[in-house]
Amino acid sequence: MSRSGTKPRVLDLLRSTRPGQWVKNALVITVPVAAGSPEVLSPEVLSVVAAFVLVSGGMYTFNDILDKEADRSNPHKKDRPVASGRISAKTAATLTSVCLLSGFVLALVAGTSVFAVLLTYALLVAAYSIELKKLPWLEVAIIAAGFVLRVLAGGIVADAPVTPGFLATITAGAVLVVLGKRYSELVNSSGHQTTTRASLKRYSTRSLRLGMSASLLAITIAYGYTAVTRYDPENAWSLLYLFSCAPVPAAGAIFFKQAIEGKAESPEKLLVSNRPLALLVALWTGLFALASYLVVA
Repeated sequence: MSRSGTKPRVLDLLRSTRPGQWVKNALVITVPVAAGSPEVLSPEVLSVVAAFVLVSGGMYTFNDILDKEADRSNPHKKDRPVASGRISAKTAATLTSVCLLSGFVLALVAGTSVFAVLLTYALLVAAYSIELKKLPWLEVAIIAAGFVLRVLAGGIVADAPVTPGFLATITAGAVLVVLGKRYSELVNSSGHQTTTRASLKRYSTRSLRLGMSASLLAITIAYGYTAVTRYDPENAWSLLYLFSCAPVPAAGAIFFKQAIEGKAESPEKLLVSNRPLALLVALWTGLFALASYLVVA
């Protein structure tokens, strides 16, 4: 069933690693940025980003191997390279092995602590793919943990501190994104039997709305705490931290609304397609990064 020709095959191999999801691995650089570290774009930090790209890509392919039969009956997933037969399960397994091995080698070069974090990430995702994705709420916690582990790896490789407030902000943000994705999936699958997500049937719109509301509140409080503790009355540039508080709940509220409307099944696409959301995220990123480097300087 595999498609003949080199070029289509290479593209299908690439698609099976979900390039659209690679943006998540930019979380590795958030702690170096928050610390105003000059190492933010160092070869060591970028190698850890690459390691997460490789390992997460390999785990996406591994998940597609496990779900290939179920994906074939899903109108949104049937065209994935493994489900459609454009690449065989054997080829996909080889790709998974190459990605994991390459990623782990890069992580080991960066240090044993980074390797341990990446290995923990891979084991969590493997457990999720094999069984734990069927369990509501626990699967949300595992996905959110993947975001947090990226942040921790960035802090380790750049030797930059991960403050509790910043870590809480990232955790709450990750939970909001995952719950919003689940809410949209639940709304959009209403009345349809073609869903490969076993946990979806065990959520309710009410419980997901409550979870998103709690997450949005937690983000606002945690980031507000982070910004206030970084404010220094003797440094005018630190006012930028306080200014950066405004876009956070505004962006969260927009995402919340989009999720309720069933438009957050692909958060990474939503970030690109929703201009107000993209502008608010860009504004926050600019203010926070600028403050971090100017205050440290």
